[in-house]
Amino acid sequence: MGIPHSFLAFSIKEVIYIINQMKMMDYRVVSVTILFLLLCSFFTCSAALAKNSDTPFDHIFLKNATINPGQTPLVGTNTVTISNDGSKGYYLVQFQNPILPDWKVQIEKISEISGYVPENTYILHLNGSQINRIKSLPYFKWMGEYKPEYKVDPDLYGLDGETIIVISTFKSNSAELKNSLLEMDASLVAENGNQIRVKINGSVIPLIAQCANVVWIEPYNPPVILNDKAGEIIGVDRVASPHNLTGANQTIAIADTGLDTGNLSTLHPDIGGRVDALYDWSDGNPADNNGHGTHVAGSALGNGYLSAGQYKGMAPEAHLFFQACGDGSKTLNIPPLNQLFIEAYNNGSRIHSNSWGSSSSYATDAKALDNFTWHHPDMLILFAAGNDGPSTGTINSPGIAKNALTVGASENYRPERGGDSDNPSDIADFSSRGPTFDGRIKPDIVTPGTSIYSTASSLVYPEDYVYMSGTSMATPVTAGSAALIRQYFMNNIPIHPSAALLKATLINGAVDLNHSYYSQGWGRLDLTKSIDPVFPAHIRLHDNINLSTNTSWTAKYYVDNTQTPLKATLVWTDYPATASASKALVNNLDLVITSPNYSKYYGNGAPDNVNNVEQIQIDSPEAGWYSFSVNGTKVPQGSEQPFAFVISGGSLNNETVVKKATVEPESIGASGPENAILKVELNEHLVNSAVYADLSQLGLPSQQNLTNNSGIWEYELNSKSEGTYYFGINVTYNESSYDNSTFVKLNIIDNIPPANVTDLYPVNTGYSWINWSWTNPNDSDFSNSLVYIDGIQEATLNRTHYNATGLFPNTSHTISIRTVDNNGNINQNWTNNTSGTQTDVIYPQIHDIMVNNSENLTAGELLEITVNSTDDYMLSEVLANGKQLSNLEGTLWRGNLVILPGMQYINISAMDTSGNKVWNNSTCYSGLIMPQAHFTSNVTSGKVPLSVQFNDTSHNATEWNWDIDGDSSIDYAIQNPSHVYNKTGAYSVTLTVNNTNGTDTYSFENYIEVEPRNPATNGGGSGGGGGSTTAEDYSNIIFKDFSIRSITVDEPVTYEFKEPKNPVRQIDLISARNAGQVKFTVELLKNTSSLVNKPSAGLVYHNLNIWAENSAFSENIQNSSVIFRIDQDWFDQENVDVKDIVLEVFENGTWIALPTEYINKSTNYLYFKADTDRYLNAPFVIMGTEYIKEIEEPIAEKPELEPQSEKESQSENQDAQTPGFTGMFVVALIAGAALVMRKRI
Repeated sequence: MGIPHSFLAFSIKEVIYIINQMKMMDYRVVSVTILFLLLCSFFTCSAALAKNSDTPFDHIFLKNATINPGQTPLVGTNTVTISNDGSKGYYLVQFQNPILPDWKVQIEKISEISGYVPENTYILHLNGSQINRIKSLPYFKWMGEYKPEYKVDPDLYGLDGETIIVISTFKSNSAELKNSLLEMDASLVAENGNQIRVKINGSVIPLIAQCANVVWIEPYNPPVILNDKAGEIIGVDRVASPHNLTGANQTIAIADTGLDTGNLSTLHPDIGGRVDALYDWSDGNPADNNGHGTHVAGSALGNGYLSAGQYKGMAPEAHLFFQACGDGSKTLNIPPLNQLFIEAYNNGSRIHSNSWGSSSSYATDAKALDNFTWHHPDMLILFAAGNDGPSTGTINSPGIAKNALTVGASENYRPERGGDSDNPSDIADFSSRGPTFDGRIKPDIVTPGTSIYSTASSLVYPEDYVYMSGTSMATPVTAGSAALIRQYFMNNIPIHPSAALLKATLINGAVDLNHSYYSQGWGRLDLTKSIDPVFPAHIRLHDNINLSTNTSWTAKYYVDNTQTPLKATLVWTDYPATASASKALVNNLDLVITSPNYSKYYGNGAPDNVNNVEQIQIDSPEAGWYSFSVNGTKVPQGSEQPFAFVISGGSLNNETVVKKATVEPESIGASGPENAILKVELNEHLVNSAVYADLSQLGLPSQQNLTNNSGIWEYELNSKSEGTYYFGINVTYNESSYDNSTFVKLNIIDNIPPANVTDLYPVNTGYSWINWSWTNPNDSDFSNSLVYIDGIQEATLNRTHYNATGLFPNTSHTISIRTVDNNGNINQNWTNNTSGTQTDVIYPQIHDIMVNNSENLTAGELLEITVNSTDDYMLSEVLANGKQLSNLEGTLWRGNLVILPGMQYINISAMDTSGNKVWNNSTCYSGLIMPQAHFTSNVTSGKVPLSVQFNDTSHNATEWNWDIDGDSSIDYAIQNPSHVYNKTGAYSVTLTVNNTNGTDTYSFENYIEVEPRNPATNGGGSGGGGGSTTAEDYSNIIFKDFSIRSITVDEPVTYEFKEPKNPVRQIDLISARNAGQVKFTVELLKNTSSLVNKPSAGLVYHNLNIWAENSAFSENIQNSSVIFRIDQDWFDQENVDVKDIVLEVFENGTWIALPTEYINKSTNYLYFKADTDRYLNAPFVIMGTEYIKEIEEPIAEKPELEPQSEKESQSENQDAQTPGFTGMFVVALIAGAALVMRKRI
């Protein structure tokens, strides 16, 4: 059934399009537009209510149809029959309300549930008697067949030709289906459980859909691959050290191209020794011949061994389980996802990072991921969002899956790397954007993904580390951070967290970058805000809480700080959706917060039946008790739906005890001079309490009594041991004890810088370098020295020497050094030394001078010269006859000289950067002036007798020999002969010219065409002027070029054209029949062909005609192409880009642009190829599209899924006239989007 359209009835994609267009509009225009739409929807709403009581919330949402049960015949009625022979079929069965747990039990006693489709609909496998039992249930509403047209991905509509598809089935290992596929000439590619991948002709896909066991058919899209600064941006550095978070006892699984050498004993030192297993799923070799897999592994868990820890990954002590899926290209050979994930899971991995994907909707792979995580809820699976931004709706699969943590890319901060790495608060332009096909928010989170410096595969790069950018790089950074969170939970709470809790923790701590949800998801990852926010913020979390339909869970917390935002995030691992459903969400939970004044806040702003992530943030919460509720709105699948819930805010106590607790100051230096004072203030009704602090982390009592000082309980903290300490405050009141009712934090930092280096002196010097040495301080916490040369930092070292290179001879340079300890304390005093480089007095040397073809050189051509020259320091230039040569590599310099006539000497000079210069003029050559043959004529065709005046246009000729009739004999030996042709025919002309240095010949096949005086006509005559046999006006022809070839059926044939001025160089074709010898003619024209009624609209390079000798021959051309060239000077003059070049053909009264591509270039020309198909007997034009106005293409309408009955058609027409609430909803959505955009700008 089709979806009715009307003035205010929009699809999701249309709404997104409107919102995107509003970004480019003036907001006064937007306001007027919204007002107009609101008025229209107001006047149509009442009519809609009167005519249609069915709401979209009662519809059944499939990808290929939206079924309105109120207007669709019911199975078992007169219009839809059922079988009574006991055979079964699959049916869509809708129930009256959200499906309750006891309903589901009753339904399962009648039939196994094969799938769920929103809203309130199961797919059931039923025979006639079962149908009657289902219809007798008191909560039954509607039933319809699961039709073949519901099962096919729209991208497969009308497909013809061989393709690879993925078939999902209700039941696995279907022999009947496989036999049917074999009868359809299908080739089995892969099979796994309920999925079959086959190569088949697209025309039989509708037949496959008729197989009862088929759930869904989709195209197969092969998956492709999509540190120190990143860790700093996302807060790893601020939280890892205080909590000793290194990824220890965590195992990260990565599926990617390969891992370095593929040998556990020779892996990159940053990774080696911590790889638990290295499996190969592709070509039998797990080595990384691409470089991608090694790079992402280092970002997740490299320990920075080769960089002294500077370029380490996020979890440098985590272990790695690597699954190699690459074959050296960008395409990956990914096994069925359940096999990929279970292999890692069984080997102890609970985090799985994937930096690959393919363009696809929610179907086979996304469902497989959701299915695996539903059955293994403690494995967090991460996927890169894709690199198809900045367009919306470009999230890759399987990253489109609900239960994946989908990672987009924000910018890194490496401004020296360019504009895509200079703003950590911006989104990388390439990062794929949401929403998903059903409107879900994706990506979930963004992480720095530009200019990520990580481990390099030794099979690809000579360096230890390389830069890469992409969401591929952002994903392992996030995976490593997730490993740190998992370690934190296991060490400090302790729990084994679910994937939903890890996901909720990451999302809850994410920083809003003020971009749209579909660009940034829930924000940029911030590990500090996720698990250790700045006081007074605290974190509260809940995991593995279960709900069923119409049940709820509530927790209450007291918020005592109005300056700290209150944020709550709900995440659940949802049940896998049916592939043919147009909505992915199955089990729907809803988050609600009730404030102290009873205001209600809803997850994602309103009740949400699309996302399985919901969040509420209150920027300035009022103090008081808050109620946090999660409601089981609909849980049709699984016995119960578990969820995870994370809250961050000020204090968040279950009981109001401590009014205020601080450490003043929060950070003190280990060297003094001040101590910190712990201060606690209680609420008024607890003023007579006893207050204690747990100071065990400082080696003090766990119940240290605080002194009451006028209502403020205090204790002086005089410990000087470096570290970060957390103190729980315990209160005793009227025999009640409130343990750890709040927490405070104290930082004791090392604030003493190390001593500076000593004994700094130059060891030795050269023309371009100075080698300095020094002695490091004898401080136990000394870390490194900052080395500056002439005021510019050049190195960070922990060794005792530095060789400054690239200096100029005879110059003074100053080295300045100051030291840094392990806590970042920098000695502000400099140790300096000034020294000079040596004076360069050694002259360069010229070793060899080589010229190509030093004999028989032709004047005017280019002579290539290569010089081998060296210098003890550095050459600044090598010249040949005053022209600068280019340095190839090492000591070789090369360039071109124009060859001059006669004996010539080449003057070579070489000069170094100190001005020392040498010359060599021992090389010479002799330039010959060669003749160049060419001619034109006053005419090239006409009636007998035809008088032709030949004009010599040769260069450097002293003798001329003409063969003007193609008989290989000399007819004239003068420069400009004239000749009268008295016989009809086509005559080839050859001119041979000589001088004392050589000979040159110019031939033109069939140059002269002589026609009968009174030629016979055929269907209207030849037409045109000037006697042209191709009907072109003769006066419009510059010249003709011919080529003749023998045509054999189905054999490729190439026509080559030799005339230098002819832009057409080659015609390739295949004929459907034998044709013997066939001649093709190219006519280069002065203006638009006289055979067309209008010129082309573009920037014309040349007009031309292409004619076959027999016009009927073109009907037998199966396919063809034309290779043509364009002078480079024309591009420079007209400022045209190569991508704008197109070959157009005139057909049926209009110019048609043919598919054209740039293929090559020479010194003077650029070459292009156009697919001409059957168009080879027509006028053409070579042109640039630079000035053509863009014509908007019509939007192709999706074909109807099934014929409509007269009653259905009438009903849909009524709907089209009464958009009702749909219009009001969409207009409100657009208005809301406009307001949000205005705030974002």
